[in-house]
Amino acid sequence: MEKEEIKQTIFQHPEFETFTKEMNALFAKWKKKSTAYLKELKAGFHPKEVIFELSESLLAQYNRQGPDR
Repeated sequence: MEKEEIKQTIFQHPEFETFTKEMNALFAKWKKKSTAYLKELKAGFHPKEVIFELSESLLAQYNRQGPDR
């Protein structure tokens, strides 16, 4: 296999395509929930706490290892 073909081969592999779809579904689910949370923020919130909560919820979402878990 030529060096130039490696990336294309990986991205077109059925397992990688399935993995990508699952990860995108997880992110979309997290994004929807997080967007609602952010829109409900009131004046006086602490940005560092919000960033921490969002980052932890994103990690937790991917730790479930699947769109339906």
